[in-house]
Amino acid sequence: MNRFLPLKILNLSNLYNLFPSSGGYQFTNHVGDQYYVYLTAYSLLNPDGQDEASYVDVYMIGFSCKRANPKHRKLYDAKSKDTIMFIFRSFMELHPDDAFLYVCDNRDGLARNRRVTFGRWFHEENSAYEQHHSPVSYGQNNWYSAILIKKENADKQLFINAYHYTLRQMISDIDEVG
Repeated sequence: MNRFLPLKILNLSNLYNLFPSSGGYQFTNHVGDQYYVYLTAYSLLNPDGQDEASYVDVYMIGFSCKRANPKHRKLYDAKSKDTIMFIFRSFMELHPDDAFLYVCDNRDGLARNRRVTFGRWFHEENSAYEQHHSPVSYGQNNWYSAILIKKENADKQLFINAYHYTLRQMISDIDEVG
């Protein structure tokens, strides 16, 4: 499984310079914000599985940003967006029959904003894919996630079912522990 993109295609003039990092790539934008873009294998539970060890393999994609100056208001940077979407698009093209899970971090309470922003970016670029969102609320916590699947994927329904089933199982496991 070739998880990474060939670096020779990653240094284009309308993108920031990318450097391989554990599980993905990183770059620094023009104001010094450091972005980490991750691409990793992940397994969802198979609701149609005959035993508990039955999984549906997908990829988890996402990014995080360490701001150079967190006290200043974050400004929109088209080149950061273009760089992130280039990585995602290129990775998805390498794995056309797979599904991709996107989860928004909510440590700072801005996960919904990230979901809206990523959704807009995604729709601008990926007419061949569809998104299936699933916000999850548990106690005082909210998570926003989506599974991205090619519209004509033969296993689309299996991926969607596994995604929703896994989320339901995660919440029921938390209930049992709590």
